[in-house]
Amino acid sequence: MLLRLLAAVLFFAPALCAQSLFPVRDAGEARDRTYDVLHYRIQVAIDDRQKEVIGRVTTTLVPFLPNLYAFEFDAEQMEIHRVTLGGKDLRFEVRPKTVAITLDRPYSFRDTITVSVDYSCRPAKGLYFVQPDSALPAKPWQIWTQGEDMDNHFWFPCYDFPNDRATSEVIVTVPA
Repeated sequence: MLLRLLAAVLFFAPALCAQSLFPVRDAGEARDRTYDVLHYRIQVAIDDRQKEVIGRVTTTLVPFLPNLYAFEFDAEQMEIHRVTLGGKDLRFEVRPKTVAITLDRPYSFRDTITVSVDYSCRPAKGLYFVQPDSALPAKPWQIWTQGEDMDNHFWFPCYDFPNDRATSEVIVTVPA
């Protein structure tokens, strides 16, 4: 009997410890997806003095649904100027934390589509500006990103949750 009790404690102890050491961030954490992002092409011009990003992100994706006619990218505190598909303007609605995009027609999981979003923003997170200040006047000018795990949508429109994997390329223009 003692041996069975000891075996049960040894079997369940790691699971109990793991739950207390590594809590889940949110209840129901896994986010539903209506599409799979394959690739991001992020082209940005950065004004380091104004801490501003002006850019275009071109996203290649595949719908999960048989009739995807609208979807959202995460895009917080951002001004969206234009959304296109193959050079054709698409309707969009800027919401507090997302941009909702209406496609020109329904697309299915057999389609691969490429949507471009022209935007500008002053990122609160995800992209950081380091500049000299009165305390450290010799501090070098720096711009860097740290979007893991859900801060990229502050500096470019995207699907910003760690249950999707995609390739990316970033083309940045900065002052000389």
